Amino acid sequence: MTVRANVSRHFHASYPFWVTVFFLAAVFLMGGGSRGDIQSLVILRPLTALCIGISLLSMTKEQLAAIRVPLLLALLLPLVMVIQLIPLPPAIWTKLPGRELYAMAAPLAGIEQPWRPISLVPYRTWNSLFAWLVPIAMLLLVARLDREQRFALLPILIGLGFISGIVGLAQAIGPSNGPFYFYEITNNGSAVGLFSNRNHQAALLACLFPMLAVYASIDHPSVSRVRLTTLLCGAAATFILPLLLVTGSRAGLVLGMIGLVAGALLYGNPMHGVGRLGSRRSWNGWLFIAGAAIVLLIGVTVMASRATSLQRLLASDETEELRIQLLAPIWEMIKVYFPVGIGFGAFPDVYKVHEPFELLSTQYVNHAHNDLLEFILEGGLPSIFVLLTGIAFWSAGAYQLRLVNGGHPTRTVLFARLGATIILILGLASIVDYPLRVPSISAVFGLSMIWMSFGPKHPIRGGAALRMTKCSVDSRA
Repeated sequence: MTVRANVSRHFHASYPFWVTVFFLAAVFLMGGGSRGDIQSLVILRPLTALCIGISLLSMTKEQLAAIRVPLLLALLLPLVMVIQLIPLPPAIWTKLPGRELYAMAAPLAGIEQPWRPISLVPYRTWNSLFAWLVPIAMLLLVARLDREQRFALLPILIGLGFISGIVGLAQAIGPSNGPFYFYEITNNGSAVGLFSNRNHQAALLACLFPMLAVYASIDHPSVSRVRLTTLLCGAAATFILPLLLVTGSRAGLVLGMIGLVAGALLYGNPMHGVGRLGSRRSWNGWLFIAGAAIVLLIGVTVMASRATSLQRLLASDETEELRIQLLAPIWEMIKVYFPVGIGFGAFPDVYKVHEPFELLSTQYVNHAHNDLLEFILEGGLPSIFVLLTGIAFWSAGAYQLRLVNGGHPTRTVLFARLGATIILILGLASIVDYPLRVPSISAVFGLSMIWMSFGPKHPIRGGAALRMTKCSVDSRA
């Protein structure tokens, strides 16, 4: 009976972790694109709803209270979307900014003005609403885990990132329409990995640098284990550089450099105060080997895959030029539809109404490729409130993390800093693309919010408060 009770207790303690791992893997395998017509969403979206239901039914009030701030922040956006989908009477709807042209449709069709929502393309707003359930599901799933299980998700996430990188390498070496491209509309010829867009693959790879730095900084029971972990993480980081090159993403190269610097800043001696990792001479030797390996890998990459990103850096790119030219008409659209916006997801349809004659082409403009501007265009004034609230939450948390445990941070603080770093990288990526509209990256965003929210809970003022904080937290927490 005792053995059976122990097995039952272990199962009930571990199954939330494995459900979370399963969901994270499923999102990466089926949620690599932002379009609403991806066939795998038929499976992913019911699975997301199921995970939300399981989490809400099984989590305690204490677990829910522990994530109330990130959860409320995550719920602000779908709340705006729901409001955009509420039908309004004609007397109100026709007075909304920018609706004059659309209001002409009913008289021309010989019918009365119908009740219509704020969203000009409601089915796309529904798609955006369903897509944003993924980070909410991630928040709820991870909230049920204990501290060690939240930490254990990091190697799982690193592994998924490397799987995507290896798939991308196979895509770059193989034919441009080979079997390793999983989405019909994609960047053929580039290493997109498990995504449909090379920029999203590059954003994930850039986030791997700080992930590896934190994993290498975790305390281990022996110096030999620390050495092995550090060398493996260093080798993995070295391997990421050519993977970034073959994505063909210019923004990815910049994000990669930011991620590399962030990783260097996050890394700390995991055997602080316990033992030395090795002599200076031995580490100089390993650094020389790492440098030579980087040069060799980049050379092999250039020869094997023609380093698409290097070619794009040296050559003129019409797509990049179009993205810059889009900024002016998008700003004009914001002024036309402000403060209510056009509805989340409505950009590709509404842009056709305002597309300047000189920018007409056979290219399909699916997004503004500046998600901050597109966010404001689609959500209007409420989206600005959501955006500023999120920035305020991140800034306050990052400031507290900067003050706590400056010498040798605890694992809780280290993971909170990692979460803040990943959010920053994805936020910067949103200036030139739309990574958070992709389910897999939005799941990483949700996990990062959880890591960050379990950092310091109270502002630190003065040296005395800082010393009290250091003394009150277990050094291995």
